[in-house]
Amino acid sequence: MSGLDVVRAVLDELWSLYKVDSNVLYDISPVCALHGSDPVMVSSGLRLEGLIKDEEAVVNGKVLCAISIKGIARIDSQFVETNIAAILQGIAGVNNISNVMAILKLESKDFQFAFDLANEMQNRDLVKLLYAFQPGKIVNVEMTLEGIRQKK
Repeated sequence: MSGLDVVRAVLDELWSLYKVDSNVLYDISPVCALHGSDPVMVSSGLRLEGLIKDEEAVVNGKVLCAISIKGIARIDSQFVETNIAAILQGIAGVNNISNVMAILKLESKDFQFAFDLANEMQNRDLVKLLYAFQPGKIVNVEMTLEGIRQKK
């Protein structure tokens, strides 16, 4: 099996688990074992490409990590862009503070996704991330002028 096969399998697994609970790191060792790959090497490569988050733990032979927004986009680019568009549409305009959790009607298990998505939007200069609080289910953002341009 190729390196691309294991990368795709790991990202698919992390994405399916992230949808169950985005607040948890998941073990990629079983998927890597199926492909005859070293999970530490796989996670290092994925992290260097930005496909998983920098936070990672190696515990008792388990390599725990989580998919990043870039990794999600690699698996399902429309999912990321659709949610960004929904958030932009849900914000009334510049100087209005909105909760990403409320706009997307997310549950507390989705907090990390809401935060990750808001952070991605801030990196694109679409919003300014103002405040995030877990377990309060709050990820407040304020739209920027670039966000207004993208919204139209």
